[in-house]
Amino acid sequence: MAKREAKKRKYRAGNTKKSKNTDLPKFTTDSDTLKLTENRHYGVLIFDPNTFKLVFANSRICKNLGYSKAELLCRKVLSFIAPEDKRRIEENIKARIRGKPLKTGNRYTAIAKDGRKVVFDAYTAPVHYNGQTFLQTITNDVTEEVRLEKELRESEEKYRTVVDNIADGIAICLKGRIEYANRALAQIFGYKLNKIEGTRITHLIAPGYKKEILGLQKKVWQSSNRRKSVIRGLRKDGSEVILNLRASRLKYHGENALQITVTDITAEKESEDELKENEERFRSLVESVQYGFFIIDIKTKRLIYLNRYSQSFLKGFDYDLEELDIFQFLDQEDQKKMADAYKQINNGKITGFTGIQKVVLPRNKSIWIQYESKVVPFQGRICIQGIFKDITEIKEADDRLKESEERFRQMAENIPEVFWILERKPEKMVYVSPAYEDVFGLSLKEIYKDSRSFLKAVHPDDKEFVIKYFDDTQAPSDIEFRLLRKAGEIRWVRALT
Repeated sequence: MAKREAKKRKYRAGNTKKSKNTDLPKFTTDSDTLKLTENRHYGVLIFDPNTFKLVFANSRICKNLGYSKAELLCRKVLSFIAPEDKRRIEENIKARIRGKPLKTGNRYTAIAKDGRKVVFDAYTAPVHYNGQTFLQTITNDVTEEVRLEKELRESEEKYRTVVDNIADGIAICLKGRIEYANRALAQIFGYKLNKIEGTRITHLIAPGYKKEILGLQKKVWQSSNRRKSVIRGLRKDGSEVILNLRASRLKYHGENALQITVTDITAEKESEDELKENEERFRSLVESVQYGFFIIDIKTKRLIYLNRYSQSFLKGFDYDLEELDIFQFLDQEDQKKMADAYKQINNGKITGFTGIQKVVLPRNKSIWIQYESKVVPFQGRICIQGIFKDITEIKEADDRLKESEERFRQMAENIPEVFWILERKPEKMVYVSPAYEDVFGLSLKEIYKDSRSFLKAVHPDDKEFVIKYFDDTQAPSDIEFRLLRKAGEIRWVRALT
């Protein structure tokens, strides 16, 4: 027995001399536990918490970072972590060793061998091997998810000007203060637009709901999902307003910000209270609005109530209200979706449904409606109460806008002049017409990659003038300069901005 142990020690000593990491224990995939980590969708790292040197890496983490196992096992964990995350990950590792909870998130950025940035979520816990404590980190590559989230948030910013023309109030908050507000938000809270910006968002919330709004903000920061709640807001004059509030994250001037959208539902809520007390008042209200209103028995799927506005769409159609199946006006695919929604309601999975749908009315007249519904008790039955509005004109206008954009694209791509759109901050070429390649003799691919690559075609004697013009956003809108083609041909061009 002693001889066998002596041979083992000799064997380990011999292997240690060959290893570059002589101060580390030998982790191998011979272990049944470590074998299980191979060919998984998540990465696994094991490292010494004192030296930060890697002692094990599975195939997935090697693939994500573009290194071989031999290359990774010669490195420290922090060597491939992005500079901005190194201090945070080091603090988190120390906290895990001491058994303390993490004070910061577990999402980090790594630099792959080819220079790519790889974003991953990491979950770290201590493991013990041969009497020594190591840290095992399981990683999940979320690079694509993060990229899509960023593009979505930034694309919302580009259309920010639209929000001044909608009825919902919108605010963008940085560090708890409103940096941007639309006119609707100022009107809802009774402020002038220039006075509401700079206000702390909590100042607009009724006292009993401040904790709720702070909790909602926290959930938004922890998740990319949009959050919503019904709260009471506090107007400038001290009166309260009931709000349907939705919150989500976005990028604003390069910083993480909170976008809050509020709809004043005070009138609707007060109406609901009155409707519960008096059904007649309920009928009087819904018959006077220019919205469709309906109540459907969930069990029988038959109409109980349809207001006059809704009935106006059925003119010329002979029907019995209680026998009318309103889903017959939907196409087969939408009928299947509705049937599935009813199953989920009966199973208690959802309490209503919302959406936009095309409706084919009698005499083949088609309209688009936007609707919202929820489960409510009515006359001793469980029903679906819904409201809808005709958005046909809005939908058609949207379709016309898309057609207009397509015509613009067709025009830009078929005229001999060069047409381009440049975003200044950050400087990025948004669009260049195909004529660019013919006029400048350079590729479109290159100008999209480097917005200043067109200077390669500018005549040396004109280049300094063109650069000065290009850098000065206040420069004249009409200049002429020369292009020097590869064959020595000189072309004069005129630039209008």
